[in-house]
Amino acid sequence: MIVLSKLPGVIWYMTNIVINYMINKGIDRIMGSRSKVSRKVSIGNAIPDIYGKHLLTALVHEHNLCRQDLNDIFESEAECYAVLSGESLLTLRHIEKLSANFAISPIVFFPEGL
Repeated sequence: MIVLSKLPGVIWYMTNIVINYMINKGIDRIMGSRSKVSRKVSIGNAIPDIYGKHLLTALVHEHNLCRQDLNDIFESEAECYAVLSGESLLTLRHIEKLSANFAISPIVFFPEGL
């Protein structure tokens, strides 16, 4: 059994999405093809898509990093601060280095549909 409260934040969000999907599919199968009751997701429970600086901020928080830990990715601490504060955008060079550093696909740094 998975103890959700002990999972790291990003993994918890993804696990929560999968579990909710499985629960909803199970309910649909039990009640027939589709339930006649409309199940709307409340805005408070929706998990927003994050990308760009918001994803970087989440990764930094998740891995308990500070700006100095990102010196290999950004040319200076000032550049790192500018990206994290929203004054500058991530460049392709930043995204390539971040994806290699965190072992994630570069596509996750872009909004869906690009």
